[in-house]
Amino acid sequence: MSQLYVGSITFFFETTFDGVNDFLVLNDVAELHGVVDYDRLMPRVVLRRPGQHKYVVCRFNDIVCNVGLVRYNVVENHYKVISHHIFKELLYSKMGNASNL
Repeated sequence: MSQLYVGSITFFFETTFDGVNDFLVLNDVAELHGVVDYDRLMPRVVLRRPGQHKYVVCRFNDIVCNVGLVRYNVVENHYKVISHHIFKELLYSKMGNASNL
């Protein structure tokens, strides 16, 4: 099953392996992923503290959509994820766990 992750893009690069060109992205992945308690279609994330990073490389074509983050409580690194993309399925089981990367 595919998982959803939120991260900030650090840079893009192109690579060739066995004659196949691919466009890759280096992402700094959020610390925790989940959904808000009152709506299983609204993702939320907890960002890492300054100086803490978890990087992952993925294919550009694996990116689902661009998102924005809105802080929703007094804790500085807790955000709701907003997007023009409409999620039509429950996200609770699809939100990835950064410790699995």
